[in-house]
Amino acid sequence: MRVQMVVNSLTVGGAERHTVDLACDLERAGDEVHIAYLAQRHDLLDCLPLPVRLRAVCIPRAGPLDIVAVRRLARLRACVQPDVVLTVNQYPQVMQRWSAAFARGAPVVNVQHSMAYPGDSPLKLVVGRSALRAADALVYLSPSQQSYWRARGLTGRREVVIPNGVDLERFRPAGARRRAAARASIGASDDELVIGVCAGLRAEKRHETLLHAAAQLARDGLPLRLLLIGDGPRRPALMQLAQDLGLACRLQITGFVLDVTQPLAACDLVCLTSTHETLPLALLEAQAMALPVVASRIGATADIVDDGVSGFLVPPEDVGQLANCVSRLADPVLRMRIGEAGRRSVCTRFDRRQMTAAYRSLLAELAQARARREAA
Repeated sequence: MRVQMVVNSLTVGGAERHTVDLACDLERAGDEVHIAYLAQRHDLLDCLPLPVRLRAVCIPRAGPLDIVAVRRLARLRACVQPDVVLTVNQYPQVMQRWSAAFARGAPVVNVQHSMAYPGDSPLKLVVGRSALRAADALVYLSPSQQSYWRARGLTGRREVVIPNGVDLERFRPAGARRRAAARASIGASDDELVIGVCAGLRAEKRHETLLHAAAQLARDGLPLRLLLIGDGPRRPALMQLAQDLGLACRLQITGFVLDVTQPLAACDLVCLTSTHETLPLALLEAQAMALPVVASRIGATADIVDDGVSGFLVPPEDVGQLANCVSRLADPVLRMRIGEAGRRSVCTRFDRRQMTAAYRSLLAELAQARARREAA
């Protein structure tokens, strides 16, 4: 198949990393993948195979409705002549829908990585839903996400649930030697509980909640270290908050890291204290490495974490409950039991090979149906 993907950007984020992983797998399976991205941010471009990298085209947009960008996308599609188009989230689908007025389109599959963001305007949601209904198939990441959108009036021509997938060979438990080297690289002693967070330093990730919980635990005498894996606009504010809470010597921020398995190997557990998530890839990757997780009970995190079995779920921004769960995981026996349960869950339900096979089957079915219609 010739597959064209349309995505907001190729910067670091769950939806973007999922798109890059899928593009790599489809190309490796023999398909021809083209990517159009709508913002001039491409940290993940080098993660693509060279042929896909050479076919990737940036179509920057000047605003919510950029007719020039819409026409460029239409011309690109006419040039590529894809058998099927895969759009990622709402705005790329809106652009794809508008561009169909200027060029004949292939079947379209839209992948929804989101639930409504609190800042979304009613108009944005109405326009987005209209464009999504026009897709030949909507892909959701979990049953909870599908139910969420159905309850808000979004129904597609066809709806499919395909969970995110993890490369189980790459994300695997760190052996003793690798773990020791990773901890030495951040200066962590054997008795320190290293708490990792793999998330962009943005407002909705609410790293502040973890910092306040860590300050409470440190006052109670728990030896700990915080490892924030990533970068973002909240970095100066978080460093200042750590200073104010007496955590400056316990906090390390890695900055942008392409291979997160190395810093994750240093961690004893992983937290995700966001106020807005869907089916976060960061939790799945941590569980694949047999790391126990503590996460906000939001979005579809309950579809990943079996509370008390493969991790803990806490109310968003609840510092006390977060601190309590982290304190419980200071017990190495409990950490091992919960980490192993998380690894088993990911291996069973979130294997990237299963994910890619499901996408290929759906894309091929739509492309073949189109070919049969045109031949009739």
